[in-house]
Amino acid sequence: MTPADAASPLRHAVVVEIEDLALPQVQVVVSAAVQVFTANDPVEVVLTLQGVDEPTQAHAEAVQQICTAAVADLRALPEVLLVGQAEAEAVEALRRVPAGRDEAENARSIALLTLLARELWDATDATAEAPSEQAAEPATDAVHAGHLMVLMAQRDRARVEAAISRRDVLLARDLTAGRRKPHVVLLVQQRQTWSSVSALCAELAAHPDLDFTLTAIDTVADGTGASTAQFLREQGYDPRDGSWLASFLDDVDVLVVDNPYDEFRPAELSATVLAERGVRLVSVPYGNNAIDGALMTKLLWDLPLQRFAWRAYLPSREQARLYAAHCAAGDAPVRVLGSPKLDVSLRSTPRSWGRELRARAKGRRVVLWNPHFRMEEGGWSTFHLYLQPMLQRFLQRSDLMLIIRPHFRLFADLALLEGGPSRVEQTLRRVADENEHIVLDLTADYTEALAAADAMMSDLSSLATVFMPTGKPLLYLRREDGPGTNAEGAYFEAMYQARSWADVEEFLELVRRGKDPQEAERAAAVHRHFPFADGRASERIVADIVDSLRAELFLEDDAVGAGLLQAAGLRGDR
Repeated sequence: MTPADAASPLRHAVVVEIEDLALPQVQVVVSAAVQVFTANDPVEVVLTLQGVDEPTQAHAEAVQQICTAAVADLRALPEVLLVGQAEAEAVEALRRVPAGRDEAENARSIALLTLLARELWDATDATAEAPSEQAAEPATDAVHAGHLMVLMAQRDRARVEAAISRRDVLLARDLTAGRRKPHVVLLVQQRQTWSSVSALCAELAAHPDLDFTLTAIDTVADGTGASTAQFLREQGYDPRDGSWLASFLDDVDVLVVDNPYDEFRPAELSATVLAERGVRLVSVPYGNNAIDGALMTKLLWDLPLQRFAWRAYLPSREQARLYAAHCAAGDAPVRVLGSPKLDVSLRSTPRSWGRELRARAKGRRVVLWNPHFRMEEGGWSTFHLYLQPMLQRFLQRSDLMLIIRPHFRLFADLALLEGGPSRVEQTLRRVADENEHIVLDLTADYTEALAAADAMMSDLSSLATVFMPTGKPLLYLRREDGPGTNAEGAYFEAMYQARSWADVEEFLELVRRGKDPQEAERAAAVHRHFPFADGRASERIVADIVDSLRAELFLEDDAVGAGLLQAAGLRGDR
């Protein structure tokens, strides 16, 4: 099915053509656009920078700051996309408005946006049911807006399900006649999150009842300009590219996506477009993000991927509860079967440089330091707080081995702040070159570092949640002025806690002596928050995909689906 086959588009585009994002008058227009439209409106605000075909992470963060300042409750934001100029020109827009130095033109743009919003609301009101006369009290504007948002999300989801059903007629016919198998595609767009889906990829590729294709695209979020496809070839795969995927969507039955952010994919591979085409979207989150805040809540649970997902595979019941509480379209897609990301960490042993590092350690314990990015006020990185004492400690003492694995955005952000190549990065490279017991890990895949480490020191990071089920000692480097953990992240309290360098020193001494007095406390938290951390989540997910497809297409039960889950006691939770 093509987008034209749908009864009407799921979202209308409004394009704002920006001269310079740094101009205050431009920021006023962008603020107006994200205020006049809300999450209730069938509108996506498309922002494009004149002369820029590849927006950078800095551009994206500038837009995020404008949105955060413009809207008190970020859940009220409309869908906001930042795209290149060529991509924006191809968008079929309800309206295009400029934002630049011309104040009169800016005022006209804001007036046009306001008029369009009023027309959309008038159209919505004309079709809305009158309120019940028996209502105990009139609904407030906030309650009305919330209800309307839910109704619109459920309407959009119903259209997606109808698109899937139309395609299922042909799919069931082909499967019954034995002309083909269900075609499952897995999309990888960032090398650094490959381990989130690598075990699932292997399981899908090995399943006899599926045709499987691995696809790769590049994204500015990678921060290095390196080729995702080349990285996957080094892992032994032969991936297709994004152009292939966009061209052959009619032949794709299920698409597995681990990254929910549409702004890091071409427009033709956005969740909305994919859903309109009747592709079953499977969400497998690339990380257990425990960072608190309204923006993170929306990013985790209420983006188009979560709203339109056919299946959303989650590792815990608490995540399922949060999905139900915050996704406007509801939690029908959710299945709690575990995390493929944990399959990798629970099975891994050092294989390459980690093995060599273990041999070089000669019995010394290996500590992994995992500094995050965002050092500004309210951020979650402690890198700036502990860099100097950390280096002093390990330059003066070699009784432990240290792996420094910074978040892949950390050095890029530092380079922007320093106005050129990061001097901090250069210093760390030199220190690692000159000291055999200090390693700077800048590889794409974190698996080797986690497998080689005996203990970990981590900021508020999803990598801490990958390391925790291994049972090894783990120190949480707290930011007292940071966002803290969300409702799911209570397990961070079971880790060792660092509020000062003295706490870090105490932890390092415990590791050096081989002591771990909080081991039982962490194990209890893992049992409570990661009930399916057994290394078999990928197996369960693939079985559920096969089983669910056959059930929805009214085909006979599949022995490798429901039978395997029941016999192995791996059914998991709805």
